[in-house]
Amino acid sequence: MDVEHYYDEKAPLYDGEYKTPFYRLYNQITWENIKKFLPVSGSLILDAGGGTGLWAIKLAELGYYVVLTDISRGMLRQARLKLEEKNIKTVVLQREDIEDMSCFADETFDMALVQGDPLSYCDDAEKAVRELNRVLKPGCYCVASVDSMHYMVLKLMKMDLQDQLDALLKTGKAMFQKGFTIRYFTPESLCTLFSDAGFEVVKIVGKPTFLSVVPRETANKLLKDEKTFEKVLKLELQYCDDPSVVGFASHLEVVGEKKGVHQ
Repeated sequence: MDVEHYYDEKAPLYDGEYKTPFYRLYNQITWENIKKFLPVSGSLILDAGGGTGLWAIKLAELGYYVVLTDISRGMLRQARLKLEEKNIKTVVLQREDIEDMSCFADETFDMALVQGDPLSYCDDAEKAVRELNRVLKPGCYCVASVDSMHYMVLKLMKMDLQDQLDALLKTGKAMFQKGFTIRYFTPESLCTLFSDAGFEVVKIVGKPTFLSVVPRETANKLLKDEKTFEKVLKLELQYCDDPSVVGFASHLEVVGEKKGVHQ
């Protein structure tokens, strides 16, 4: 099954699967990073691979104009329903492939988000990141998340899946769970991906760092207590960009600044 059809089928249930304490923490780490690089309110932001609109809606509610693109019609349908329910008029939905955004002129957007790991799912991440650079204005930021290589190595070792582990170590890719090929990144390879496309890499963040190596059921139990949640969140935010631990997070997030001066 390819990415588009996988998410078409998954779309109606997608949001419900992520309503857990672990993903509440994950999203909070994401937001704490994103908000440091937001342009002034009223700016135009690209939410590439934006799915059902989690971040587009949050940004629209803060006064931003957003173009949400996704390859899946099913995910866009869910986003439209949520926008209609909230009566949000400042988000435009477009079905686009992140590798070809020729519908947008050069230097259109004041920021780009690429959350939910579409760069790990596309066929040509290098081409996609060049496109993101092209459509951004100089001096503006792209904040993108990907699946983590080191985390997946640990996961495959624990499951004793040697064939998949060998393939992952050889190619950086694996077909695991979702039924399509996923590309995994180290902090170093993620930096290279963005710097080769013309970005200056500002930081790499792990989402989350310590909690990713804790069994998910245990993590969810811990985070149900609000005081524990806040304590763990504080710890994660303190160390999320520490190079000594960031690689073992389940997801990596890069902040890249397009070179040049923002007019």
